[in-house]
Amino acid sequence: MKLSTSQLAVYQGESQLLSPVSIELNASQPLTILGATGAGKSLLLQAIMGSLPNSLTVTGEVRVNGKVVSYHQRRHLWGKMLALLPQEPWKSLDPLMRVYKQIAEVFRYTQGLDEYQSIKRSLAALDEMGLAGHEMKRPEELSGGMAQRVAMLCTVAAGAPILMVDEPTKGLDVAFRQEVIETLKHHAGKGVLLTITHDIEVAQQLAGNVIVMKEGMVVERGTAQEVLTCPKHDYTQSLINAQPKQWPLEAHSPHGAHILSAHQLVVGRLGRAITKPLSFSVQRGEIVGVFGASGAGKSTLGDTLLGLIPTISGQVDVLEEVSWHHRWLKVYQDPPASFEPSVKLGTLLDELLHIHSLTKDALRSAMSELDLSVRLLERRVSELSGGELQRFSIIRAMLLRPSFIFADEPVSRLDPITGRAVVHKLVDFAKQSQCG
Repeated sequence: MKLSTSQLAVYQGESQLLSPVSIELNASQPLTILGATGAGKSLLLQAIMGSLPNSLTVTGEVRVNGKVVSYHQRRHLWGKMLALLPQEPWKSLDPLMRVYKQIAEVFRYTQGLDEYQSIKRSLAALDEMGLAGHEMKRPEELSGGMAQRVAMLCTVAAGAPILMVDEPTKGLDVAFRQEVIETLKHHAGKGVLLTITHDIEVAQQLAGNVIVMKEGMVVERGTAQEVLTCPKHDYTQSLINAQPKQWPLEAHSPHGAHILSAHQLVVGRLGRAITKPLSFSVQRGEIVGVFGASGAGKSTLGDTLLGLIPTISGQVDVLEEVSWHHRWLKVYQDPPASFEPSVKLGTLLDELLHIHSLTKDALRSAMSELDLSVRLLERRVSELSGGELQRFSIIRAMLLRPSFIFADEPVSRLDPITGRAVVHKLVDFAKQSQCG
């Protein structure tokens, strides 16, 4: 099995978003792509798959087993020959269908199994991925990590020999992250694997070859051993040195008044408790981390504190002056779901600025600090990467000068360099504005 591209490039009108890329992948020789968010990594996978938005065009060739396959012909290979795990799991799952049926559907229509065998295989796959007991849920009832695992199961169920995965381990705790890595290594042993990741450790474990991308161009390529241990390009060196475990720790002791207190708080969804009673408080300018396994109730806790869902029991007390909606905000785990996809980003942000009497200078300043080009404002939301939207969702929240932010996985879609900058920005903002 072999997949190759020759001078594959992506354009939006006259603007080149992805410079020509030529790669060659063979069975048992995986390729991992590293690079900044918005570097064109996901565009490359979509160009290979034949699933780019209609507003974009592609040039160059894609060959499968040495045979040129046109852009539209690739769609006939979906499932049985080509499979793609997209960056946003909720976009690839049917919001109205229970998860076991979505996986069973893949088994049934790509492998020809009858309904009973398809469901049996689906339930077994969910159990192996630690999702037993969640079979009857719809995607909206799952945590981000759970949705990621379901999307992964849908992607690999057909057994396509050419597998492309975009950020497969984001939002996963350590145990399930390793499970996904082992699944990918198993596939790489018998088929073609192309992986996008921000996690250097994932690239190290998958081995094979690595290419590094920046601003739509390949800046370095070689074996994983060469690139990750002796990087030649300055950007590659910066990427490796910016891994979260190397971020400096800063002591911070807030002294402000309390802005919220939880007393014997039990959170859950649809009347079912997820946590035991929790009691804690948050001060002005205080930074509190919430850590736990996928499905532990982290997002549910945030939604409860913000009054988006009711408590199961217990009480949340909020200072009256900070309870206004636009001062009490959430940065959502799934950035594309918190923006209208068909509208230009600039239009959405202009409305925000108008409603709250804010200046464009404040927006441009925040964009500059988080390395976002003003050209992005002219694109529709659906044309931006998850990492770009993640930064815009944080900027949107900070522009409103909130008293409290619940940031749900705020750097999950960001490369280490950008993630470090975003975390520092959030920390500095909390300290300076006395936001919890």
